[in-house]
Amino acid sequence: HTMIRHLLNSAACVVFLATGSPAVAQAVAGPYLAARQSAKANDFDTAVGFYTQALAKDPGNADLMEDTIFAQVALGEMARALPIAKLIESNG
Repeated sequence: HTMIRHLLNSAACVVFLATGSPAVAQAVAGPYLAARQSAKANDFDTAVGFYTQALAKDPGNADLMEDTIFAQVALGEMARALPIAKLIESNG
């Protein structure tokens, strides 16, 4: 349990640095870690689900958008990746 708590706190710190909001960081940490673990296991379908959950809590996070695009492309879901890519492009 201590290791899991440490991982969640570490992920929350990374998300906090990206968002600047502790509340958002805490809300995103769990889905973010689950998505990364799923992607590492090449389970991109599950990863997309968790990245989508994380993005719902932090919709402006470019890093989450990029990770989501990567997982969608790995699944061959270009049509689903394209709107996110266009949003990143429009945000500069």
